[in-house]
Amino acid sequence: MKRETLWFIIFAINIIYCYCISMKKALLIGINYENDENQKLSGCINDAVTMKNMLIDAYGYTQTGVTVLRDDVHDEKVLPTTSNIVNELNKLIDESRYLSEIWIHYSGHGSYVEDQNRDEEDGYDEVILPIDYKKKGVISDDLLRSYLNRMKCVV
Repeated sequence: MKRETLWFIIFAINIIYCYCISMKKALLIGINYENDENQKLSGCINDAVTMKNMLIDAYGYTQTGVTVLRDDVHDEKVLPTTSNIVNELNKLIDESRYLSEIWIHYSGHGSYVEDQNRDEEDGYDEVILPIDYKKKGVISDDLLRSYLNRMKCVV
């Protein structure tokens, strides 16, 4: 098989794959801290659901292209744990070279911790609090930036 033919086949497979998986993906996270009386919020899950509907209705996202992590369900796969958030970000990184757009939305508690690598003028890193933050810790802006920097959307 000629090299040009092989490259054409690979290119065609990539185009078909892009078309099949949708060119847009979203990760939406809504945490009301349902099982934490001291941190309980209301409306964060509604924010994520509203965002999902907007992305589908107004911006051409598909149902399968939108992942919602929320803490009002009993399905371990969709709980907004540290592990699930990181896993979903890694999936976006893996798929990003086939995507034209990635949307990430977080609604839940945020906080700050002392900056460990001295990249913040105020001396603090901003963090988000997954539902298991008391056991697994928080997710820092530095970690989120490292994930975002590895995403390679098609321009």
